Amino acid sequence: MAFTFIASATHTINASGTIIDCSSPLNVAAGDLLVAWFRFENVTTTATIADTVGGNVFTMDTLQSNGADFFSRLGYVLSATENATSTFRGTLAVAGYSRRIVVMQFRPDAGDTVTLDNSTGPATGSSTAIASTAITTTGTDEVVFCGASTYSTATYSVQSINSVAADGIVSPAGDANTWYRILSSTFTNGTGTATSSVNGKWICNIAAFKSTASGGGGVTYPQLERGMRGIERGVYSGGL
Repeated sequence: MAFTFIASATHTINASGTIIDCSSPLNVAAGDLLVAWFRFENVTTTATIADTVGGNVFTMDTLQSNGADFFSRLGYVLSATENATSTFRGTLAVAGYSRRIVVMQFRPDAGDTVTLDNSTGPATGSSTAIASTAITTTGTDEVVFCGASTYSTATYSVQSINSVAADGIVSPAGDANTWYRILSSTFTNGTGTATSSVNGKWICNIAAFKSTASGGGGVTYPQLERGMRGIERGVYSGGL
């Protein structure tokens, strides 16, 4: 089995401020993986993400800027608390402009444990070719997430992870884009990439999350074999 993409929520505010709420709620089940990406401009400050009603507070990755013009931060909740009407909020300690938020919701198999497999921090550059830092994954039940931002409004295309087209793309604005892949095999030194229509500054984040099945609790082959032998003995002795 594999992760299932459930839904996403986004919002965009250009005016200066400290708070941005997703414009629609998510029906979050217990154990869901939540991955968020927060982009803003003109201020170096603390950026956090959490459910507006409390709970589901995101662990935030490294804050990154490109020339102190614009910033991004990736966050995640590895095992969410159930809430049928979760509205997620990005908060800045100091007001910033051009705020964009994306939250993606993924569901692992029942009983699985989700861990952060790899996140090497964001990459920056100035070109039409956007690329994250390289990561290596270790799981065969994996979701890899990328978020990218350009300083200027642009059209994004050819969104890929490890040179394979993304399974899904969510774009809250022309200067912000996120995409993901769900994988059933590992890769080595892979990157998240995209092409921008504008030759200019960009930031790109990548993170991989692994789902691992819990051990025990099931019927093993030796147990099944012993059970079949018991049935056979009952048949041959006239017990059935």
